[in-house]
Order: sequence, then C-alpha cells, then structure tokens
Amino acid sequence: MAQTEKQVVIICLQAMPRLLYISPGKSTFVEKDIRLLSTFYQVDLRVDNWYRNPYLIPIRFIFQFFFLLFHIRRYQSVIVMFGGYWSLNPSIVGKLLKRKVIIIAGGTDCVSYPAINYGSLRKPVLKKVIGWSFKHASVICPVDDSLVHFKNSFYDESLQGIKYYFPKIETNVRVIYNGYEAPLSSDINKNRKRNSFVLLAFCNTKERFLLKGIDVILRNAAYFPDAAFTIGGVSNVEKYFPVIPKNVSLIGPLKPQEVTRLFSENEFVLQISISEGFPNALCEAMSQGCIPISSPVGAMPVITGNTGFTMLKRTDEDFQNVVKSALSLSMDDKQSRSVLASERIATCFTEVKRMEQLIEVSCI
Repeated sequence: MAQTEKQVVIICLQAMPRLLYISPGKSTFVEKDIRLLSTFYQVDLRVDNWYRNPYLIPIRFIFQFFFLLFHIRRYQSVIVMFGGYWSLNPSIVGKLLKRKVIIIAGGTDCVSYPAINYGSLRKPVLKKVIGWSFKHASVICPVDDSLVHFKNSFYDESLQGIKYYFPKIETNVRVIYNGYEAPLSSDINKNRKRNSFVLLAFCNTKERFLLKGIDVILRNAAYFPDAAFTIGGVSNVEKYFPVIPKNVSLIGPLKPQEVTRLFSENEFVLQISISEGFPNALCEAMSQGCIPISSPVGAMPVITGNTGFTMLKRTDEDFQNVVKSALSLSMDDKQSRSVLASERIATCFTEVKRMEQLIEVSCI
C-alpha cells in the first residue's frame, strides 16, 4: 500500500466513531457482531472470561473499573454481551460519565431453573449484579420478547424474564434479533439422509444434556428404528446415560465447516430445549434446509413460523407424536418445508437488519 493510501485509511479511521464491545468470551456470534459494527465504528473488543476462576472476580472487577474510568470517554457507546459480573462496571461508569451502554440480554441472564442448575438468576449475588446492571444501563436489547416476560408452559409453568425478576426496572428495552447470512434456497442440499434428525449442543454435563432435551431423545429414539438421530458437539454423554440406542450417533466438538456439512446432510433439526434465547444452531440448521422440530420457548416460535413442528410439552408422548408427524411427510412435503425453512432465515433474520438496529440503538 502506498504512503498516501495509508494516510487516507488512517484519516478515515480517525473519522469513524469508536465503540467498545465487552464480552465474557469470543464466540462466533460476538465475532459476527464485531464484523457488522465495524462498517460504522472503530470497534475495540475487550474479552475476559470471568468464569475461568471465580476467586479472581473481585480482581477482574477492580481492573475493569479503572480501565473504564480512564478510557470510556474515548468511546461513543459501549455494548455488553449478556448481563453478568462484567456488565455492572460499564453500566455504572457509563451512566456517571454520560456514555451510552447497551446490554444484549441473550437468555441465561434472564432466567432461573434451579432444578437443572441453569440460569444466572438462580444465584443470589449474580442476580443482584445483573439487576443493577440492567437498572443503570442505557438500553437493554434482548434477542427476543420472551426474555422480557415469559411463562414456560413447556417445562414447569414458571414465570421467567427481565420484567418478572426485576419488575421495578425502568430501563428502555429494544428487542434485536440475531442475524444470519443464509445461502440461496437453490443452493441447499436436496439429497439428504432419509428420516435423519440432528441436534447440535455444545455441552458435557448432565444439566446441559437435560437443558437441551438430549435425555428425551435417548429415551425415545429406539421407538423409531428406521430413523437416525445424530447429536453433535457433545462429550461425556455415556457417563450420564450409559444406554445409547443403536440409531443414535454421538459426535464430539465440531469445526464450523463440519457443522455446515452435518446440517446439509440431515432432514430435520431438533431443538427441544427447556430454555433458549435466540438459538444459533436452530437458525443455522434451518438456513441449510433442515426442517425444525422445536419447543415453544425463547424465540423459537418466531424463528420457525409454520415451517416445522412444535413439541408443546416436555413428555415422551409429545416427542414421539412430533417425530411421527415429521416422518409421515412425503418427499415433496419435505423438500417444500426445507426450502421454506431456509427462506425464512434468509428473509426474516438477516445480518443487515441486525447491523442497522445495533448501529441505530448505539447512536441515538
């Protein structure tokens, strides 16, 4: 690059407003947000795994506080991925020093399910921290309305959501869906394994297996000997469920290209979780043409629309009935629904929409 070109690039970068993006991990959807926001902002990503060693949380808290105190004025806005220990300092310092702070509420920061050891709000201290974070933030951006207020009729009839646990919070709420770059429907694979089901769940504990409904699949797969069930991204399954049906395949952690191939080979995607925000695996599978079978929690009813099947209750009977309905589809029906699923992601949940809404909410 010539010297003059470098100077032009530097001048352009200096003209762009700066944004600080704080996250407890560098996941694929965080990387996607950075890429989208970089069209408008100079984005500085600050990643720190606060859960790596709980004893270090006070030290991380102090370091983060002084970093923000001395540097937050450099930024037009701050975006925080999820409510947690890492979201309190940005909310308070941002409010004191008049910088806009947006918290993206993703799911676990809005719920409490003590029976399966899931949800940040089941922990009293963390619940208070998240509540204070939400209270002092400029805007809360949940990925779906269900994270604001929701009754879980699928699992235990419990009330969940930000407004249920923190009814006195008056912070503005703006729902912003996740976004995806889906392939054209003409590009999706139409030659899939017949009567094949896939579930992607990166987990290795019994609580996570229960959360994702893997126990339900393992109990009932044998009732469908002509169907094949693939569970990807998991480990230690046999430790908690010693009997694995013959028509269930377990696959360990997968690379992104392996995930895409897995979705393109199967007819149906299973997402029968007890709790979700805006599940990326479901959307990515649908974008590749998988017909969804999901539970009515989180954003899943909004995501799937009328393209697939819904398991209304977390019972073996409901699971068997919904699988029977899926298997009864003709090949023409399967291909039609496959295209509809891919097109729904491509038209309703685009990266462009998410980018525009994130930029809008961080600028106003």
